[in-house]
Amino acid sequence: MVVQGNKALGGDGGGRFDEVAFIDVEVGVEDGRIHDYGACQGANRTPDARFLQDDTPYPEPPELTLHLSHKDVWLDFSKDRKQDIFRLRSGNPLAYDDGDLVSATGVRVARLSKAALAEIRKREAQGYAVREAHVGFIVAWKAKDATEESAILLPVLTLRRT
Repeated sequence: MVVQGNKALGGDGGGRFDEVAFIDVEVGVEDGRIHDYGACQGANRTPDARFLQDDTPYPEPPELTLHLSHKDVWLDFSKDRKQDIFRLRSGNPLAYDDGDLVSATGVRVARLSKAALAEIRKREAQGYAVREAHVGFIVAWKAKDATEESAILLPVLTLRRT
């Protein structure tokens, strides 16, 4: 963010860069809490800024939706399943079978990575279970040693408290 005085500069070209201060606020999320690491407090605090802290203990949500990426699926698993994956469309339902995702025709079209499966196991230990799965995206991927691209299915999993 570029700030001059107490006014943020937009794309209108108002102000030279050597007359303004650059403010970088680092924000991180841990365990559902948002931290600003004190950047908005103390010397950097503007007169009209308010600091609020909410220490209310909130319950775990009843449902979690996980949009998985290419890091969450075993990429090589899909190499020989290109045609089966191309028959699917975003939103098509999938069955979840202990780390495998199965199409309505009974074909295993994706497998979770070890790290993603460990995350699911962690959530299961917290009382969640995979209740729904569907096709999120289908993307192309080419291994370094491959001659042609593979179709990779990126699923969306819905976990609910049991």
